[in-house]
Amino acid sequence: MSLVWLAGPLSGLVMQPVVGVLSDKCTSRLGRRRPFLMVGVSAVVVSFICLGWCKEIMSIVFGADYANLEGATILMAVGSIYILDFAINCVQASCRTLIVDSLPSSQQEAAASWASRLMGLGGIFGYFMGNVNLPELIPLFGDTQIKGLCVIACIFLVLTVGLTCLAVTERYLVQLSSLFLAVQLTAYMVSNKKILVANTIDPQNRRKGYLSIQAVLMARMLGQEFRTQL
Repeated sequence: MSLVWLAGPLSGLVMQPVVGVLSDKCTSRLGRRRPFLMVGVSAVVVSFICLGWCKEIMSIVFGADYANLEGATILMAVGSIYILDFAINCVQASCRTLIVDSLPSSQQEAAASWASRLMGLGGIFGYFMGNVNLPELIPLFGDTQIKGLCVIACIFLVLTVGLTCLAVTERYLVQLSSLFLAVQLTAYMVSNKKILVANTIDPQNRRKGYLSIQAVLMARMLGQEFRTQL
């Protein structure tokens, strides 16, 4: 039992900073947070299924007459809880960083408050469903209470995270070569009249134009690759 209680703080200690760092550097076309949300939700669903049907799965793997079937079932249940905790921390970290990415600083406090409220409501709903006789009310979800709770949790998680992925417009990270960045920077500065090419012939504006071109060349020399948010 102590191993089960250790899963929560251990997963939070490991996954939160790791997911934050990896997602910050993610260059997927889906965005920086969506891939981690999708992977995390998929792992949560798999772990819920394994947790609810661990005895049936172990019976299929080892056979119903396996001598240590109960021990194998307990071991699988503990492993499923660990996968569940690590995966749900991946989802939570991605959701929190998505709030910071998508909203201006003036709205982030309100968004975090609403996220906390909805998490509280979800916890209340989950505890309430634990007192409902789910096998009798919804027999399609399984013949035990834990199976029904796992199915309901999977449905709500997939719906809410799927809605978030579809509704939130996320900026994605693009990796650019230094030459391409220098060309783009030059074009940007010309379009904003920071480099007046025609006027650089004028001695009064020549120094300003030379300094701007030097800034572009220095940007090109800073490294092999640059990262920019679009």
